Amino acid sequence: MTSLSVKPLVDLAELTDPLFQEGQADLVSTWSPAVDVYEDEDHLNIVADLPGVDPKSIAIKVKGDLLWFGGERKLSYGGNTKFFSAERAGGPFLRTVLLPAYVNTKEVKAHCENGVLSITLPKKAEAKPRQIVIEG
Repeated sequence: MTSLSVKPLVDLAELTDPLFQEGQADLVSTWSPAVDVYEDEDHLNIVADLPGVDPKSIAIKVKGDLLWFGGERKLSYGGNTKFFSAERAGGPFLRTVLLPAYVNTKEVKAHCENGVLSITLPKKAEAKPRQIVIEG
């Protein structure tokens, strides 16, 4: 099985990419969602826990062998709030995943439900297992 790298921050040079210039040019990760990356027979799957994140605020981009996704979890409190404890993380986030060469980056699908983002990339046909017939 190929080892995949999940990095919490991307190079600052990449933040100048047009995807992150649309209202997110000042994006700096203040928290990092938990992410699982796994494969099955036909797909590479990325699953991220994003409770409290509006799916409309999530941006996803694939460029070369990297997949980025980022957004913002907004925490709102009343004007006269006095904290006794503040443990929930909020603010912008950005994650990158190094993709193996055998995935088809042109057919990425994403779905967000109940605070869980699922990103699916199909494997290229040549990467899928195939039965070899023994002759003779």
